[in-house]
Amino acid sequence: MDGAYTSTPPSSLSGRPRLTPGVPAGGIAAVLVALSVIGWGLAAGDIDGPQERHGAHFDIPEPPEPPEPPEPPEAPDVRVNVDVNPQTVERAVRDAMRGVDVDAARMQGLREAQAGLAEAQRELAAAREELQRQGADAPAIAEGALRIAELGVAAAAGAAKGAQDQVGTTDGSIMQSFEAPKGVQLVNIGGDITIERSSRADKVRVEVDRGANGLHLDVTDGVLTVRGRTDPHIGHASIRMTLPSDTDLTVAGLAGDLSIGGRSGAKLSVQLLRGDVSAERVGALSVDILETGTVSVERVDGPLNFRVQGAGELSVERAETANLEVSGHANVSLGRVNDSLAVSIPGHAEMDIGRVNGPIRVDFPGAGRVSIGDGEGELEAQVTGAGSLEFNGTAINPTVLASGAGNVHIARHQGKASVRNTGTGNTYVGD
Repeated sequence: MDGAYTSTPPSSLSGRPRLTPGVPAGGIAAVLVALSVIGWGLAAGDIDGPQERHGAHFDIPEPPEPPEPPEPPEAPDVRVNVDVNPQTVERAVRDAMRGVDVDAARMQGLREAQAGLAEAQRELAAAREELQRQGADAPAIAEGALRIAELGVAAAAGAAKGAQDQVGTTDGSIMQSFEAPKGVQLVNIGGDITIERSSRADKVRVEVDRGANGLHLDVTDGVLTVRGRTDPHIGHASIRMTLPSDTDLTVAGLAGDLSIGGRSGAKLSVQLLRGDVSAERVGALSVDILETGTVSVERVDGPLNFRVQGAGELSVERAETANLEVSGHANVSLGRVNDSLAVSIPGHAEMDIGRVNGPIRVDFPGAGRVSIGDGEGELEAQVTGAGSLEFNGTAINPTVLASGAGNVHIARHQGKASVRNTGTGNTYVGD
């Protein structure tokens, strides 16, 4: 069931929670199965003369007197008028709504709808068998009965499908599936989010244990947006989601923890107010820590972009490219960068990078330390603050400007080295 959802129940259903939106699936199925039973009764009943039935009227003319000389009379024109009062159905629906206890509606409603569908299908099959046995007798009754039964089956099937995709709002909970081929956005979420990537999933499944009253769900242009309160620091939701492996995920304004299981080639973008983020394998990673947080990802198959304005930690075993910017305070651990590395530290950072194969650019006006264990690539570094840079690999055509109090140490170089030191620190470029 795609579309917008507002979890606040209508004021007309005060006193006890109600299943919204729409009519409860169990009530719909019960009413429609009743209609199908009426139709079956029409097919299985006696057609020898006019009879009175509850909710239906039969106008059957008396058979004509046989002519002289006696010949077989023509088959009478039997017509059936099924009169179902819409007001009666509406009252039955309202009674069903009042009779359903929403505390167990999410699963009970689905079970009732599925049972109603099965019953309607059995009634339809029995009606078909009886009509085949009767042959061409009572063609109008046969047509009317089958029509009612088929409508009952179709409506019960729709009720079962609606119950399966139904949003339950009992105690601030949600269960709903969406088609979101263009991605998922989580905006201003205060709480914890658990996501499982699955190659077998073709829809996005959302479950909220608590805190649903502050959430709004909407699908626009193929993108599912789950939006929380204006201030995500208020409230605490518990959200579980199942995403197809190729679905991009964007999280903006998260105050809580995000845990992602399963491997994916999709993009992950996180703006973190405070909390922890963990994931296995992603196609691309973008992280912006505004206040405080920790990010741990096993592998990034594409670009890694990491920005810290507050205080944060980053741990990634492997990335294709890395762009690291620290204007606050950060501890960074990168196992390996297969291609280019760009570092900008106007704040304070402690960075340990195992290996870089590709161009390296370091802009270090702040404080702290950048240590690169091994690798090979062109190096351009400006250490103008109090930080130190150490590269134990091979720098190709290195260009180094050291004008602050920090130290620069480059183990080896190839090609032409351009080194300028106007600061108080030490600069070393090995052969």
